[in-house]
Amino acid sequence: LGFESLSAAVAPNIFVEGLAVDLNARLSRMPGLFVVARGSARRLQMARLPVAEIGRRLGVRYLIHGSSQHHERRLRVTVNLIEADSQRIIWTERFDRLLDDLFVVQDDIVDAVVAALLPELERAEMQRARLLPTQDLDAWACFHRAMWHSYRFTAEDSVQARELLLRARTIDPHFSRACAGLSFNHYLHAFLDAGGDAEAHIRAAVEQGEQSVALDARDAMGHWVLGRARFLAQTHDAAMASLDQALALNPNYAQGTYARGFVRVHAGLPDQAIQDLDQARRLSPYDPLMFAMKSSRALALAIQGDHDRACQWAVDATREPNAHFHIHAVAGACLHLAGRPEPARAAVEHAVRAHPGYNVRVFERSFPYHDPAHRDLISRALVAAGLPAGDS
Repeated sequence: LGFESLSAAVAPNIFVEGLAVDLNARLSRMPGLFVVARGSARRLQMARLPVAEIGRRLGVRYLIHGSSQHHERRLRVTVNLIEADSQRIIWTERFDRLLDDLFVVQDDIVDAVVAALLPELERAEMQRARLLPTQDLDAWACFHRAMWHSYRFTAEDSVQARELLLRARTIDPHFSRACAGLSFNHYLHAFLDAGGDAEAHIRAAVEQGEQSVALDARDAMGHWVLGRARFLAQTHDAAMASLDQALALNPNYAQGTYARGFVRVHAGLPDQAIQDLDQARRLSPYDPLMFAMKSSRALALAIQGDHDRACQWAVDATREPNAHFHIHAVAGACLHLAGRPEPARAAVEHAVRAHPGYNVRVFERSFPYHDPAHRDLISRALVAAGLPAGDS
């Protein structure tokens, strides 16, 4: 719906119109989003129709509206994401900038808005799909309800997610996100040691990721899941190539940025990994994978030898929602390396209670380090903290 200028000056009016045009163009390039042309939206906005009526006429579920204020060299832009039917603001953010180069500031704000907006849209769609009657689910809703289950990281939710994703693929065999979701599902099954043949699940994760990319090579999610699957298959270079492609398609993809940081930790590139992991947290400060972002940063710091800070990040990761047993194990390793044996043992005991039969070999399969010295650093710390070594 554009942006309203709350200042009288001409420059800000030009700025907000350009901001709306650029934001519309950027969102239009995102696969999976139906974005109405700016002219149609502006016409209905000028008619002063109710938000719900605008959404109905345009055939959209969400509307973006905002305002700008300008004082001397200072600029403040406020952006709202509105659910049309309920007329409820589901997300709002304020961006403050110094107005030096108009186009540079405009690009900067569009980047920031897109980065913040896309995760919020995904969250809104997951919540919407979760509340729909099962018989009313289309392929898109099946996918989003499945992802809601996936991010709960339990065996029961994993089964429900897979059923929904298979249903989505049956409804629409050309829906790339269904294959991407199945790849992620198989990845999680192997990564979380959920039983069965882990290697078979890794192969399935790679195959479904490749199928997703074949169906839609422009969707960053397909490259993201393929990169993660290739990482578990211990093909680090191929994993990095997939994640680089995901970020080339969408530089503001928080989970893609996180995943590249995660792979870089295990490739022995902790400095670059930390840059990615910090950027991922900036892009999506309430991400469902926040625990993993923090835990991965702890592993990077541990490799660097900064064990005190690694310990702080690792323990903080365990406090995030849905932190699973691997996260507590990482905390145990980092606590031991920081010279805190008692809390290290408690963290490892928590991990084993959460996942009976857990051992170092399971950890090493889920966290395949390229450098044996880095692997041994963490594995020996886990053993010292009480995690069974497992079969060789």
